[in-house]
Amino acid sequence: MKKITLSLIVMLLSITSIVAQIKSFDLKKGEVYEVTTVTDLNIEQEAMGQKMEVGQGISIVESLEVLDISNGLYKMKATTMQVKIDIEAPMQPAQTMDSEGTGQMNDVAKAFVNKSYTFYMDKFGQVEKFEGLEEMSTTIIADLDKTVIGQAGQSQTMAQLLSEDMIKTNLSNMFAIYPSDGSKEWEYTSEVVFNALPAKITAKRYYDGDATIMSAGNLSVKGTQQQMGMTIEAEMAGTVNTIYDLMQNGMPSKVQVQQDATGKASAQGMDIPMDLKMSTIITITKQ
Repeated sequence: MKKITLSLIVMLLSITSIVAQIKSFDLKKGEVYEVTTVTDLNIEQEAMGQKMEVGQGISIVESLEVLDISNGLYKMKATTMQVKIDIEAPMQPAQTMDSEGTGQMNDVAKAFVNKSYTFYMDKFGQVEKFEGLEEMSTTIIADLDKTVIGQAGQSQTMAQLLSEDMIKTNLSNMFAIYPSDGSKEWEYTSEVVFNALPAKITAKRYYDGDATIMSAGNLSVKGTQQQMGMTIEAEMAGTVNTIYDLMQNGMPSKVQVQQDATGKASAQGMDIPMDLKMSTIITITKQ
């Protein structure tokens, strides 16, 4: 009877541990993950009575390693392994830049590969600091200068793909998941970039079961950027919805982000109505 009772207790404890709500990261030193981020961007804009549509797809594969755990922070090393960029624009042939391919345009994507930086993150997914970002950016721009992009004077613009602001936004999308007070429903705000423009997210989040977190909120975009030697000012508003599927150790296995924004861009005295739709799917697997 004692053996049966003990077995039952062990079984119940095991079940409890499996279904317990995931509330933070519990990573181990030496763990390595492969992170694949696929982003599809569609821009509809109207200028001089004509509607135009621009499409862009970006796929980035990274290696993420837990280097150390100290003072409540995970020290993480991120290394870019593969990059692929697809661009479709009116009256222009479709372009593909693939770090796995050969040729002048593919050399552009290769400029981003084998570049690393480190960051420190707490158990709730808040990134505290970075190391090596400036050095990485300098190296990327130097490598881009050797390509057709550099010959066209567009290295700085192209390097925005892995700019500090873009990296912070990507990490926020992936890891800024958990509330520090253990709430089941909470408010979330974040300063990010949206299509290389400064943006702010205000959202409500909640658990949908024990291993899924849902997030729905508003997106406001306002700022300027440089493109082809022009200063473009944009102001847009929209929505952002995110779904986090979680592993038992708190690491997300999949993150789905849908962002839609409507507004206008102004350049050289002309206002251009714009609709942007951005879909991002992040898949993380433990190696």
